[in-house]
Amino acid sequence: MVGLAIGAYQVTLGRRAATLAALIPLYRDYQSPALQVTRDRVYQNHFDLNNLSADEDQQIRDLLNALEFLGALVTNHIVSFTVVKSLFHNSPLPVWNALEPFVRRQRAGDPGANQRSVPGYAKNYETLVGRY
Repeated sequence: MVGLAIGAYQVTLGRRAATLAALIPLYRDYQSPALQVTRDRVYQNHFDLNNLSADEDQQIRDLLNALEFLGALVTNHIVSFTVVKSLFHNSPLPVWNALEPFVRRQRAGDPGANQRSVPGYAKNYETLVGRY
C-alpha cells in the first residue's frame, strides 16, 4: 500500500515538473523587454493594424505566438487554466481584445496582398481567452 502511495506521489511530482518545464521558458519570454514593449503598445493602441510595418507585424506575431502556445498548453491539459491565470493574470484578455481584428484578417487571408488564409490562426489563444 505504501508503495502505491509513493508511486502516485511520484506521478504527481512528475506532472508538476512537466508543467513548470513548459511554463517557465514561456513566462520568461512573455516577460521579456521586447514582448513587454509590444504589450504596452497594444494596450495603448499604438499599432495601426491596417498599416503595420514589417517590424510591427513581427512584434505582433511574436506576441500572438507566445499566447497561442500558452493557449495550447491549456487546451491540451498540460497546464491548468488556474495556473495560467495566477501567473499571467488577465493579460491575455486585453491583448486579444486589441488584436482580434488582426487575427480575423489572418484567418480570412487577403488575396489582393497575396496572403493566404490561415483558418486556425490563434485558435488555442482564442479558446484560452474564452475561459476568462
